[in-house]
Amino acid sequence: MTEPHTVISVRGDAQLEVTPDVATMYGRVRAVEESKAAALHVAAERVDALLASLRELGGTTLVAGDELRPLTWLTRSATTHAQSRMDRERQRRVHTGKIVASVGLLIQLRDFALADRLAAALAAHESYHGGHVGWSVDRDNPAWPQVRSDAIAAAIGKARDYADALHATLGSLDHLADVGLLGAPEEHSAYQATALSGVGFSRHGARKRVPSIDPEPQVLQATIEARFSASGADLGECIP
Repeated sequence: MTEPHTVISVRGDAQLEVTPDVATMYGRVRAVEESKAAALHVAAERVDALLASLRELGGTTLVAGDELRPLTWLTRSATTHAQSRMDRERQRRVHTGKIVASVGLLIQLRDFALADRLAAALAAHESYHGGHVGWSVDRDNPAWPQVRSDAIAAAIGKARDYADALHATLGSLDHLADVGLLGAPEEHSAYQATALSGVGFSRHGARKRVPSIDPEPQVLQATIEARFSASGADLGECIP
């Protein structure tokens, strides 16, 4: 005769706060001139001057498949458009007759010891306008195996609690999976890195007159689903 058994399915969650591996900075260099050719020419000169400053910090062009470097950049786009201004009398925008050239740049910083010098270098170029700064953790960061292991440990602990409540004994692990593989698929990924807050600048930036980018802590989150076998539950001890 088959021994009575209980199936326990649980979800294990874990979080771990870590220092990011890379800061990705998005910005633009702008030039306003009388013609498209002139605007593009001046913008190109200003980009060259900016990149020369990055080279002085050891920066190089970002290349796919290349080794990870402390400071890299990528020219993402170059656009032009007619400049306009608001005419308050006519209550509409009118063209000024000039052309705006805008070159989009992506700068990646991995050596955060260069953050202050990089901020100073960018501030020295009036034509550079910084935008969003994103923080991320590499896929091979050693914290990933740890947080996944913590998620498994959390699932085992939760299953053991359920078994104890049923006066049963937790037995074998029958199935371990990413979220959704044991049931209905989830809309979100089982593993994700989430920034805790927005772009941060150091408090001492005001004294230095140049904002200094601080590495923003990242939260690595792992969620797994697990199914265990346990001995038969004693419901007589559990039901009032």
